[in-house]
Amino acid sequence: MFIFKYRTDDIDMEKTVSEFEEKYHLTLPESYRLFLIRYNGGDTPDTEFRINREDSDVRAFYGIGNVTYSFDKIYDFELILKKGYLPIANDSFGNYIAIGIGTDEAGQIFFLDHEKHMCAKKLTDTFKMFIQKCKTSKLIELRTRSIEERERTMIEAGTEAFITDSLRKEWAEEIEKYSGKALERVVVK
Repeated sequence: MFIFKYRTDDIDMEKTVSEFEEKYHLTLPESYRLFLIRYNGGDTPDTEFRINREDSDVRAFYGIGNVTYSFDKIYDFELILKKGYLPIANDSFGNYIAIGIGTDEAGQIFFLDHEKHMCAKKLTDTFKMFIQKCKTSKLIELRTRSIEERERTMIEAGTEAFITDSLRKEWAEEIEKYSGKALERVVVK
């Protein structure tokens, strides 16, 4: 799985994650804690999973602070915490991927379906197992390519008729969104 991580360079992430745990009275599983310290969440376009008959995408992992998908911006955050889960990511449909923080389910990963009143369906036993099940499409490589490179690829494929000003505009927005960000393979211990 690949990620465009949120900024961590000018932040003491070890301290930030410890303060997050203290604020919400949590002890995060070590693998997820290290993920937050290293990546602080991030955008995960073109990433999907299929686990236990549940399949969806992973739009982004939540981060701490002033980032696009922040824990602070989760509308029902406190309610989900009270149920024994910490939302760690979301999909394109408004559902959450969460990690168990209760004693019985600590560290396990769940899918919380908003259409089923946040009914929790277990996905994996650990965060590491969940990451291993997530797959990023090779299309992700296209997201960082220039408009000229994209046009050349479409012309070579014989699909130049689909190149429009609207498509170029969409490409430009995508390039701007991901410019200056490094695409990294997620490594979880």
